[in-house]
Amino acid sequence: MLRLAVLDVPKEKQALISGLGYISTAMTYLDIKKSAQGNGLYSYPSSIQTSCDNSKPYHFWMSAFLARRVTQITQNPNAGVDAAFIAEKAYQFKSHLGGAKSGQSYISNAVFTCE
Repeated sequence: MLRLAVLDVPKEKQALISGLGYISTAMTYLDIKKSAQGNGLYSYPSSIQTSCDNSKPYHFWMSAFLARRVTQITQNPNAGVDAAFIAEKAYQFKSHLGGAKSGQSYISNAVFTCE
């Protein structure tokens, strides 16, 4: 919790944020274990079969939530797809902050793939 204090996180929120950190670490561990057994990823629905683990299941879940919610509101599945795509593009515009190649999101529609 020392790092959270250094980041000026209010004391009353440090336990919650710390707990979420442990949960996200556990999810990654469970993904690794389940994937090693050839059973997909723990953090994805069982209907999604993949051996590609980028340790970021929130990309899947955020896109799924946006697509579903916008489709519910608009009654237009294409609007849901567009919302998920736009959100991911916006995320990529700021990706250089995490060390990615700056500007790559402006020129590429490539989908992340595992080899």
